[in-house]
Amino acid sequence: MAKEMTAEAFEDLRPRFGRMSDDSAEAARLVLVEGQEQSAVAKARGVSRQVVSRAVKRVQMLAAAVPQDWQQVDQYFPPAIAAALNEYADELKTAVAQGVDIFGIRAPDLYYALTREKRHE
Repeated sequence: MAKEMTAEAFEDLRPRFGRMSDDSAEAARLVLVEGQEQSAVAKARGVSRQVVSRAVKRVQMLAAAVPQDWQQVDQYFPPAIAAALNEYADELKTAVAQGVDIFGIRAPDLYYALTREKRHE
Protein backbone atom coordinates (compact mmCIF):
# COMPACT_ATOMS: atom_id res chain seq x y z
CA MET A 1 0.00 0.00 0.00
CA ALA A 2 1.24 3.48 -0.79
CA LYS A 3 1.97 5.96 1.95
CA GLU A 4 -0.93 8.39 2.25
CA MET A 5 0.56 11.10 4.46
CA THR A 6 3.77 12.25 6.01
CA ALA A 7 4.67 11.60 9.63
CA GLU A 8 4.50 15.36 10.22
CA ALA A 9 0.97 15.62 8.79
CA PHE A 10 -0.14 12.68 10.92
CA GLU A 11 1.31 14.23 14.09
CA ASP A 12 -0.36 17.56 13.27
CA LEU A 13 -3.71 15.74 13.33
CA ARG A 14 -3.05 13.91 16.60
CA PRO A 15 -4.58 16.61 18.86
CA ARG A 16 -7.85 16.14 16.95
CA PHE A 17 -7.99 12.36 17.53
CA GLY A 18 -10.28 12.84 20.49
CA ARG A 19 -10.80 9.61 22.42
CA MET A 20 -8.98 7.43 19.89
CA SER A 21 -6.78 5.02 21.80
CA ASP A 22 -3.01 5.12 21.39
CA ASP A 23 -3.18 1.59 19.94
CA SER A 24 -5.71 2.65 17.29
CA ALA A 25 -3.71 5.76 16.47
CA GLU A 26 -0.57 3.67 16.03
CA ALA A 27 -2.42 1.24 13.78
CA ALA A 28 -3.62 4.14 11.62
CA ARG A 29 -0.08 5.57 11.53
CA LEU A 30 1.36 2.26 10.36
CA VAL A 31 -1.11 2.17 7.48
CA LEU A 32 -1.17 5.84 6.49
CA VAL A 33 2.43 6.89 7.16
CA GLU A 34 4.39 3.65 6.83
CA GLY A 35 2.27 2.22 4.01
CA GLN A 36 1.61 -1.15 5.66
CA GLU A 37 -1.43 -3.21 4.68
CA GLN A 38 -4.40 -2.99 7.08
CA SER A 39 -4.64 -6.77 7.35
CA ALA A 40 -0.95 -7.07 8.28
CA VAL A 41 -1.25 -4.33 10.90
CA ALA A 42 -4.36 -5.97 12.37
CA LYS A 43 -2.67 -9.35 12.60
CA ALA A 44 0.52 -7.93 14.15
CA ARG A 45 -1.45 -5.95 16.74
CA GLY A 46 -3.93 -8.73 17.52
CA VAL A 47 -7.04 -6.78 16.48
CA SER A 48 -9.58 -7.17 13.72
CA ARG A 49 -9.10 -5.55 10.34
CA GLN A 50 -12.30 -3.58 11.02
CA VAL A 51 -10.69 -1.95 14.08
CA VAL A 52 -7.75 -0.85 11.95
CA SER A 53 -10.05 0.28 9.14
CA ARG A 54 -12.12 2.46 11.49
CA ALA A 55 -8.98 4.12 12.87
CA VAL A 56 -7.66 4.76 9.36
CA LYS A 57 -10.98 6.21 8.20
CA ARG A 58 -11.16 8.48 11.24
CA VAL A 59 -7.72 9.93 10.53
CA GLN A 60 -8.54 10.28 6.83
CA MET A 61 -11.71 12.20 7.71
CA LEU A 62 -9.77 14.52 9.97
CA ALA A 63 -7.19 15.07 7.24
CA ALA A 64 -9.94 15.91 4.77
CA ALA A 65 -11.67 18.17 7.32
CA VAL A 66 -14.85 16.12 7.02
CA PRO A 67 -17.21 16.58 9.97
CA GLN A 68 -17.26 13.42 12.07
CA ASP A 69 -20.99 12.81 11.69
CA TRP A 70 -20.95 12.97 7.87
CA GLN A 71 -21.32 9.69 6.02
CA GLN A 72 -19.68 8.60 2.79
CA VAL A 73 -22.09 7.34 0.15
CA ASP A 74 -20.83 5.00 -2.57
CA GLN A 75 -23.13 4.14 -5.44
CA TYR A 76 -22.66 3.12 -9.07
CA PHE A 77 -24.18 5.16 -11.92
CA PRO A 78 -23.64 5.61 -15.64
CA PRO A 79 -20.76 8.07 -16.28
CA ALA A 80 -22.93 11.08 -17.18
CA ILE A 81 -25.12 10.72 -14.10
CA ALA A 82 -22.09 10.11 -11.85
CA ALA A 83 -20.45 13.29 -13.14
CA ALA A 84 -23.62 15.32 -12.52
CA LEU A 85 -24.02 13.87 -9.02
CA ASN A 86 -20.38 14.59 -8.14
CA GLU A 87 -20.80 18.19 -9.30
CA TYR A 88 -24.01 18.50 -7.30
CA ALA A 89 -22.31 17.02 -4.22
CA ASP A 90 -19.50 19.57 -4.50
CA GLU A 91 -22.05 22.38 -4.71
CA LEU A 92 -23.90 21.06 -1.65
CA LYS A 93 -20.65 20.87 0.34
CA THR A 94 -19.85 24.43 -0.69
CA ALA A 95 -23.31 25.56 0.39
CA VAL A 96 -22.91 23.88 3.78
CA ALA A 97 -19.49 25.49 4.22
CA GLN A 98 -21.09 28.87 3.47
CA GLY A 99 -23.75 28.28 6.12
CA VAL A 100 -26.70 27.59 3.80
CA ASP A 101 -29.42 25.58 5.56
CA ILE A 102 -29.74 22.89 2.90
CA PHE A 103 -32.10 20.81 5.00
CA GLY A 104 -34.90 23.33 4.74
CA ILE A 105 -34.67 23.39 0.96
CA ARG A 106 -35.80 20.70 -1.44
CA ALA A 107 -32.84 19.34 -3.43
CA PRO A 108 -34.06 20.53 -6.88
CA ASP A 109 -34.71 24.03 -5.49
CA LEU A 110 -31.26 24.14 -3.91
CA TYR A 111 -29.63 22.90 -7.09
CA TYR A 112 -31.46 25.60 -9.05
CA ALA A 113 -30.42 28.28 -6.57
CA LEU A 114 -26.79 27.18 -6.62
CA THR A 115 -26.54 26.93 -10.40
CA ARG A 116 -28.72 29.92 -11.40
CA GLU A 117 -25.73 32.24 -11.70
CA LYS A 118 -23.82 29.67 -13.75
CA ARG A 119 -26.63 29.54 -16.29
CA HIS A 120 -26.67 33.34 -16.65
CA GLU A 121 -22.93 33.67 -17.29
